[in-house]
Amino acid sequence: MVMGAAGIGRGGGEGLPPMGSRPEEEGVKSIIERPSYDEMEGEASAEISEGTSEAAGSEETLELAEVHQLLLDSLEGVPTSEGVTEEQRAEMISRLSPNLVEELHGHLEALDYKQEYLGYDPIESHSAQLGVLRGELFERLLQTHSDEFFEELGIENYPLDTPLAEELLELLYKSERFGFERSGRNPDSAMVELVEEEGKKILGIKALVEAKCTYGGLDYRAFDQVTTFDKTVEDVWSDVARKKEALYRRIAGKYVERERSRGRSDFSMEVIPPPIQEQLRQVSEEVFVERHGLHNLVGFDEVRVDPDAQRIVVLPSNKPVPENRGDTAREDWLNLIATYDFRRPSDYEHFADLMETGEVTVAKAYFSYDEVEAMSKALLQQIQARY
Repeated sequence: MVMGAAGIGRGGGEGLPPMGSRPEEEGVKSIIERPSYDEMEGEASAEISEGTSEAAGSEETLELAEVHQLLLDSLEGVPTSEGVTEEQRAEMISRLSPNLVEELHGHLEALDYKQEYLGYDPIESHSAQLGVLRGELFERLLQTHSDEFFEELGIENYPLDTPLAEELLELLYKSERFGFERSGRNPDSAMVELVEEEGKKILGIKALVEAKCTYGGLDYRAFDQVTTFDKTVEDVWSDVARKKEALYRRIAGKYVERERSRGRSDFSMEVIPPPIQEQLRQVSEEVFVERHGLHNLVGFDEVRVDPDAQRIVVLPSNKPVPENRGDTAREDWLNLIATYDFRRPSDYEHFADLMETGEVTVAKAYFSYDEVEAMSKALLQQIQARY
């Protein structure tokens, strides 16, 4: 699932506390725990209350307040996650899109279309639709505190899910939409960095995040997403680069033909002056965008996963996660995995290894499974009532 494809609304990251205490040993400790909100000064809640009062007259605020109230009402009797106050929970919910009901309806419709396109049954049952909403809402809630989340992991100044990152994830997952052949599984979110290297413009992927709102274990899909991502990037971008270069050579070839028609019989691509080459590259990129889209990615020479990229799996706050390592904790790490969903035991054993050693970070969100379930039920009820 691509974060942002359905029009995610994001709020600012100011006011929330860090996700938890920073790991003492980088790459070894992989459990990110949250601090108690009692330690905070409460400035975030005051800022939200003040901002809501000042904007109370606007139509957008009223719409936002309506969907917030719907979600908050659905959480009556559902306890907050450990260390999270009612006020902090309300603040994070207020950062969700004011058009959440409409967007989630569109998300369900898009998935139905995809199912039909692939020859599968539509998502019609109540439980299936609820499962889809639960997963999507969990991802969006993570977006409400993503800045603090990544700061806790020691990655700063690289915003999560920028239009550039979203376009990349969409390309990796649905390359056929852009006119390419190869695709694969993509994570829910990514963080990217722009790098200039030897005259090349490179997009480096600094972190990838897979959010799983599961009461059971992590399935094979989660394993596949965090372990095959590098190969997916390599395969898909090689297809993009090949077509970009082929288009440039066709356009440059026409320029060569024109020059030869003017009497320069020995003219070839190799002798095109650099300023003309640059102009031809620009023309080919404009044509490439017209044919394939990729408005944000078209100017890059390379896309690659950073060698030290963090791979993060985010679970609900009430999901038991082991804190120990070694032989005595091995079974606990395996219990995080839905082993029945794996064909080969070696794969889920490898997944457990990655989490236990910290190569895959396991982090807890601010919201529990029960909270996301309650809000998803309320949203589904609204969707069914409106559409």
